Amino acid sequence: MKLVVGLGLAVMTSLGAQASPCTKTHFTSANGDIYLEAETALIQGDDPQRVLDLTEDLWGSDLNCFERDTVRRLRAATFVELQDYKSAINLLKPLALDESLPDQQRAETANNLVELYNQLGHPEDAAPYAELRDRLRAD
Repeated sequence: MKLVVGLGLAVMTSLGAQASPCTKTHFTSANGDIYLEAETALIQGDDPQRVLDLTEDLWGSDLNCFERDTVRRLRAATFVELQDYKSAINLLKPLALDESLPDQQRAETANNLVELYNQLGHPEDAAPYAELRDRLRAD
């Protein structure tokens, strides 16, 4: 599914230059190893539950802001693979609304939310995110 590519495969590069207050731009060594194992499993089409298990361990640990946002996106991509669009939406909403993130990243996230809500047949829920996407792209 095209949405997974937008959510998961380019996660590390899409979060590289965040605005304040998050000044972190990389994973700590231990967390990075686990994240890369999970991302590789998603890319290779391994068991999505394995990806969720690996990221659940990260999710429950002390993550810096970069790690938290990156893990959030990877978990969302995994939920999309599982066609659990509601869980993916819940993970992505805070990223679309986080004004400390770059506008381009927020617009891409808002677009992903529009696609997910449309998959669920809820265009009325997609509308505010379509407006946000369009506003951020215009700026």
